[in-house]
Amino acid sequence: MKLIEAIILGDTLKQANPRTFISPDGSCGCAFGGALLAVGITAKQYIGELTAFNEIHELPCVLSRWPWIEQKHILKIGELYWLVYEGKATIEDVAAYVRSVEPAEQIAAVVELETEPKAEVCQ
Repeated sequence: MKLIEAIILGDTLKQANPRTFISPDGSCGCAFGGALLAVGITAKQYIGELTAFNEIHELPCVLSRWPWIEQKHILKIGELYWLVYEGKATIEDVAAYVRSVEPAEQIAAVVELETEPKAEVCQ
């Protein structure tokens, strides 16, 4: 699934909370957290992949789906989602940004990385 599709679908799967990627129970989060939920990543899986050395774009659950994404894209998505949360923009505005940076053709990366489960904390 392309990120633009996951962002739109994910927005329907959780309550808006731009302060967190995904809450430990998966009930709320930001636009990117919703995208992870839309492609079947649970909050527990996401939290389990977090380490002190990983940026969100480096997590296997992200790399395996959107290998092109960089931290600057995630930050911009987050900034735009704050505007959605404040009623100054819509999820379609976030999608328009993603459309402008997402490759037309996407090749999924295969990432195999063993990680130890971490304490369930919301980032």
